[in-house]
Amino acid sequence: LVTIFIWATTFVSTKVLLINFSPIEILFFRFVIGYIVLLLLYPKKLHVKNKKQELYFALAGLSGICVYYLFENIALTFQPVAVKNNVVLKTELTPCILYCDQDKMSQVIINLLSNALKYTNTGGYVKVVLTQSDDFIDIIVSDTGIGIAEEDIPHIFENLYRVDKSRDRETGGCGIGLSIVKGIVNAHEGSIEVQSELYHGSSFKIRLPIQTEK
Repeated sequence: LVTIFIWATTFVSTKVLLINFSPIEILFFRFVIGYIVLLLLYPKKLHVKNKKQELYFALAGLSGICVYYLFENIALTFQPVAVKNNVVLKTELTPCILYCDQDKMSQVIINLLSNALKYTNTGGYVKVVLTQSDDFIDIIVSDTGIGIAEEDIPHIFENLYRVDKSRDRETGGCGIGLSIVKGIVNAHEGSIEVQSELYHGSSFKIRLPIQTEK
């Protein structure tokens, strides 16, 4: 219900007010409007716990962003692709703030979603889950696609690594930008792991610290 309310609010407002703006500009304004709505709905969840950490992140060039709304907007941009491929794209997102490079974090989700949709056959589904604990934010992108062979899993984050199983034969490679994804996650002092079985789908889990003591 929250997702529907936020989506409806931002969709209607941007349609009315930003009719002459480009899609990228509209996406930015939707993010801002949605963030304001979330502040009103979840004032206790969207706050900075530690002013010292807030200063550190500001000096490091990182900003606190509402990843809930960022991911929801990215998922919305992929919906036409999912519909075209007859794939169900689901989201289960918890409102939370993460100090990160917004462009880089967007690239992580875009790459994982792009791969998930690319390797999922007609009638399958792709799911994005965002949860928060006291110290970490977990992001899971899973699919019911063609999967990855067990022997290839330890190498899929290596730069330019290619597999010779079904993924390589059908689409030309193991995935777009997985080494880049891992690099961005590492830069945010997080971790990424994958669980997959050939022909039975894949699940990528990212764990990021909410705050990093320095």
